[in-house]
Amino acid sequence: MKNLLAVAAVALVVSLGAGCSQKAPAQKSIDAAEQALSEVDDQAQQYVPAKYAAVKAQLDEARKAFRDGKYQQAIKVAAALPAKAKAVGEEASAARQEMEAQVKAQWEPLSAAMPGRIEALDARVAELDKARRLPKGVDREAVEAAKAQLGVVQKAWKSAQDAYAAGQLKDAMLRAKGSELLVLRLMQSIGAAPPDKPKADQPAG
Repeated sequence: MKNLLAVAAVALVVSLGAGCSQKAPAQKSIDAAEQALSEVDDQAQQYVPAKYAAVKAQLDEARKAFRDGKYQQAIKVAAALPAKAKAVGEEASAARQEMEAQVKAQWEPLSAAMPGRIEALDARVAELDKARRLPKGVDREAVEAAKAQLGVVQKAWKSAQDAYAAGQLKDAMLRAKGSELLVLRLMQSIGAAPPDKPKADQPAG
């Protein structure tokens, strides 16, 4: 009986020693995984959120295993995460580049057209505001509304430009599209055609 107890005691000591010997490597593996994920955190969450969340969930799994004293399991899970974080970062970077190209393709013609549209709206509002008689289909209420909204259009477009300059591309396009929609609606309400609108072909003489 004493021999069995001695063997059990030795086995327990060996087990505890093995566990302690794995604790430091497990912590090191988790630290490396956390560092790797933190390096791609912002961009990955923005452009590939689902894939970022999957890697984050595995990191949480490794942390839980460590807290539970399952150091070998923590090492097994955490050791694979730096490579996965790197892959997620590369996908996020590619997604950002693709989005930037798409935004640029939309932004350039819009940024070229909007100043002229706003200027045309301003001129038309000033013209109608002074007119004693308004053109057919345009009422004084529409003119007053356009006059009141002109400053909103200008501020909205300036806000879009600022967001684009700051690299907030998605936000910039949302604001720009909102500005475009508003200015075109106002121009239509007072019978003004956008200066960049193609003119209908004239019949041959």
